[in-house]
Amino acid sequence: MNKRNNLYIYNMTTALLIQVGNFEIFKKLECYIYNFDENCIIMIHLNEILNQNDIINIKNRHPNAIYTFGENKGMDIFGFFVQIKYIIDNDLNIDYICKIHTKTNDNWRDNLIKPLCETKEDITNCINLLKNDNNGMVCSKKYFKLLDHLNGPIIINLLNHWKIKNKYIDEIDWKEKEENLYDLDKFDPHFYITYPYNNIMYDENHLKDINKINSYGLFHWLEIGFKHFKYVHYPELIKFKNERHYKFCAGTIFWIRANILINFFKKYINFDEFCKLFENDYFDNSKPTFTHSWERLFSIIIYYNKKIIINI
Repeated sequence: MNKRNNLYIYNMTTALLIQVGNFEIFKKLECYIYNFDENCIIMIHLNEILNQNDIINIKNRHPNAIYTFGENKGMDIFGFFVQIKYIIDNDLNIDYICKIHTKTNDNWRDNLIKPLCETKEDITNCINLLKNDNNGMVCSKKYFKLLDHLNGPIIINLLNHWKIKNKYIDEIDWKEKEENLYDLDKFDPHFYITYPYNNIMYDENHLKDINKINSYGLFHWLEIGFKHFKYVHYPELIKFKNERHYKFCAGTIFWIRANILINFFKKYINFDEFCKLFENDYFDNSKPTFTHSWERLFSIIIYYNKKIIINI
């Protein structure tokens, strides 16, 4: 078994936080662990779906890691919450956190992780980026995505709960949308096709042809749009229009300045209350979920603190 090199490349305390729900994929992640300095804190969260032999195997391979355990809910994000709680409860002094997890899609996972810690030089680069006080997070360029409104109902409720003014996502009247799904008099095909958060592919040249855009928009709405929660089909449904198009780190694999995250959680998060809200088992994001809302909230926390997300 390889050992982590004694590089002493960090002037401040770094922590690698891993959320594990699949042992075979965890073995694919181990090569990244060995890129971190031996002084780096390694925290491994073990999902209850792991069998006992796999848990023993992981602990034998990484005896010096800090282990937490949890239910099979909230995907990797619930495990991350448990680890953050451990950091706060034990008053760990951490400056930078690298968060990775056993995402099942190999290509997606590799594209998320490799820019951040594929080599020791990548790790040094990310830490140096975070040493710049303007920067709060570093993530993969490929999965730095438009901060959509799909999970807006939950995100807005949480921001209101925290008394934080929403400056990050458009607010949609979802009730009015539901009441007018079949009212084609309200349907605006040009808006529907071009509204960036609907994320509908179209040819710019077709926008010059009213008949084409009307036909395409109506076809898309009747075949796809009205069946799915996320699509907004006329502009009056937007009750608050954000002035800026923010982005978020899709896939929840990133580097983050620990003080930003820890201070926010200390101020706003009741762990006993919030950890009950994560959805169980596996689920998609066809409708708003608490888990996928947090996938976006980690980035909103950076913007709230007036910091920049660097994508590499």
